[in-house]
Amino acid sequence: MKTIIEIIIVIVLIVTLDVIASNFFMGEFQYYNEAIDEIYELVELNKTNEVMEKIEILTDRWHSTNPTWGALTNHMELEKIEVLIHRLNDYNISSNRELAIIDLIELNILIEHTAKRYDLQFENIF
Repeated sequence: MKTIIEIIIVIVLIVTLDVIASNFFMGEFQYYNEAIDEIYELVELNKTNEVMEKIEILTDRWHSTNPTWGALTNHMELEKIEVLIHRLNDYNISSNRELAIIDLIELNILIEHTAKRYDLQFENIF
């Protein structure tokens, strides 16, 4: 009987931690998705100063949450995200619009993939 209780406690603990991580990732994905969409629209409108301000805000947010992502995800994915954000900061948006758009799309896809990869699914548990 004691073993069954211990197993149930471990399962509840695993599910609880997974739900917390899943909620974190999905909340972060929603933030980044909205921010990237906004930056994309500003790039399309060729508003360079506003684009750079938004990229700086996105970069600051990434640096503040990166340690949490690092504790919960694959470091190769984090390095790819970091490289994309770094490239966006280095672009002269007015002369590299196409490259910026490509990197924004790739960044959005990568963040979405990373967030959904850690989404709670019962097939991952059993």
